[in-house]
Amino acid sequence: MQNYNNFLYTHQLEQATANIKDDFFRIYGGVDKLNIIKSPKQDKGVSAEWVGSFAYFQKRNPQWDPFCTSRSAFLKPFVESFPQEHLFGIWFSAILPGGIIQWHIDKYDAQEEYIRVHLPLIVPQGDIGITVDKTTYQWHEGKVFCFDPFVMHTAWNKTNELRLNLNFNFSKKAFL
Repeated sequence: MQNYNNFLYTHQLEQATANIKDDFFRIYGGVDKLNIIKSPKQDKGVSAEWVGSFAYFQKRNPQWDPFCTSRSAFLKPFVESFPQEHLFGIWFSAILPGGIIQWHIDKYDAQEEYIRVHLPLIVPQGDIGITVDKTTYQWHEGKVFCFDPFVMHTAWNKTNELRLNLNFNFSKKAFL
């Protein structure tokens, strides 16, 4: 497993955690509103316990989601401060209480070389984590976690509370 600790934007993301979390609540009004997109990806091993909402997708659809930007005070200008050639997509991602994302490989953008970056915003205490290949990791609020989404991975939240991340796909060029 390759180490992705050399991500160029770790400090900026971690420093912005509180502002991003505030913006999430400003945009959606709470985690219960995040079910704008419920994952029907059973064929990819992603269960209905995962919910997400795309804020921006540069490579497929180079625009901001109007719902997000009309309510966002921080996220849009913050994200636009990154070199746009490094950024492939951004979305809020939640695993509901008791939720499991089955083992899978993200193949929907195989022509692009990118690394998945999680910025955990809400991480409950308890049995919650992600396993990439054969290594298990725990999320920590405000601490960036990076991994290769083209490697088998699974995630779970066996707590009674929701886990919330802001996820990014960054070009491998964003890593030293």
